[in-house]
Amino acid sequence: MRAVVVAFFVLGASPLIGAQKGKAWRNASWGMTESQVLAAFPGEAVRLEKPDKYKKAIATIGIPTFNVEGVPFKVRFGFANAKLTMINLSAEHLALAQVRYDQLKQTLTEKYGHPLTDRETSIGPEATWKTPVNLISLGLYPLTGLLTVHYTPAASTEENL
Repeated sequence: MRAVVVAFFVLGASPLIGAQKGKAWRNASWGMTESQVLAAFPGEAVRLEKPDKYKKAIATIGIPTFNVEGVPFKVRFGFANAKLTMINLSAEHLALAQVRYDQLKQTLTEKYGHPLTDRETSIGPEATWKTPVNLISLGLYPLTGLLTVHYTPAASTEENL
């Protein structure tokens, strides 16, 4: 089973990658509480029966299905110290992960300029950008079919990803 995991906060015009100025993603802002996130996404966001654990956050709120260009994504809102610190979107069985990686990298580069880092790691290509609001890391893991775009507040460092 191939899985593509994508975490998006501020990119461009599509609903997946769009955000208003100062927002993390859609109606979410960094530092929101669980209750505030639920209120920001009425009829969409729900408490998860089983929280998802990430390196520096626990996702307790999610949107079961969020369609972007015909692809159904699962959204997870991650919290640390009761505050929103990450948002993760994931899609299973997404075809053409390398093509999606290249498209997302081009979109990010057009919006934010050349990446701060653009390297080949031992597990696949990775690029990062920093905006006034977000630290953005784009990665492709060909052996597992995993594509990630991870966003955290701009005050974060790469070690927090």
